[in-house]
Amino acid sequence: MARSRYRPERGNASAAEATSKVDASMLLKYIHDWIHVHLLKHKSGSTHTWMSYRMAVRQFMEYLATLGVTATTISTEHFAPKVLTDWMRWLKEVRGNCGATINARLAAIRSMLHYLATQDVSLAILRVNAGLVEPMPEERKGKVWLTRDAVSALLSVPDPGTRTGLRDRTLMLLLYGLALRIDEALSLTVGQMHVDDRSRSINIIGKGGRMRPLYTPPAVVEDLERYIREFHGPSPKGGDYLFYSPWRGTKGKLSQEAVRKRLLLIAKEAHEICPDVPLGLSAHAFRRSRAQHWREDGINLVEIQALLGHSDITTTMIYLDVSEQEKRNALEKMAVDMGGDVEKAWDTKTVSDLLAALDLE
Repeated sequence: MARSRYRPERGNASAAEATSKVDASMLLKYIHDWIHVHLLKHKSGSTHTWMSYRMAVRQFMEYLATLGVTATTISTEHFAPKVLTDWMRWLKEVRGNCGATINARLAAIRSMLHYLATQDVSLAILRVNAGLVEPMPEERKGKVWLTRDAVSALLSVPDPGTRTGLRDRTLMLLLYGLALRIDEALSLTVGQMHVDDRSRSINIIGKGGRMRPLYTPPAVVEDLERYIREFHGPSPKGGDYLFYSPWRGTKGKLSQEAVRKRLLLIAKEAHEICPDVPLGLSAHAFRRSRAQHWREDGINLVEIQALLGHSDITTTMIYLDVSEQEKRNALEKMAVDMGGDVEKAWDTKTVSDLLAALDLE
């Protein structure tokens, strides 16, 4: 592949840019701990995620090295929005990465900056400023949102009078009603259900083991209670998977592939009722659609972030294709809450032995 004519721009740091007393050695220590301690502890179930995050930091440090940055001169200024934006352009023009890969790398850096903010409050502004960075356009099929009529059509297909129909309808109600990730739904156990008490909640265990209790709408509760009676009997065991596949007398976890096949069959039938139903329906479409419908109903971005279980509000913004004005409003509110300002800045001092300092060679 021919090298592009990419050249990093030079500029002066804005006087309004937030400053930090964190020196280069401490900054690198925080980043090192995030990669080699924090991620290994909290991403232990996903080697792929750890490798992806590690690669993002490596490539960011490689970019800084092209600017002449060394392990003794790296500073908070090198995480300014302009630097991150130019790094993304470098990934595209020099390394040949696609938009989706570049955006995944950016998400990793944002996650890292979130961790840094927990280690030193003076670094919190870096996380806020990183949220100002525009994602790289991606060449892909449009995001699939189900209309409300499409959701109704899908829910009308399964016959709740049959065991399979009751299971399929209950699963779709949970995927849509609570905007669950497919693995969150299939990992649910009976013991996580609290729909028969006053709270009417379900304890969802999301990414990184984070728990979020979600209120369960009455319409979902009715089907869910019926489903539990039918599939788990009068004395359900708390440790059993809510949705299971019987195998040799055990209740194994229902596979995502089995769900995918069922949804395609249901979508084909529902499409005859409502042409809005996509024939290539995926479980994730329910989650994305619920989030979009919450937004249409006037629920604010911060509340939607909590309901979806996103650790970073910028993820919610990308998820919903939020307008630029909505992004600015949310980020400005976050900055006020943190006691800081949202400012853009740029500086390109230089550094070079970063990979060795971070054990990324």
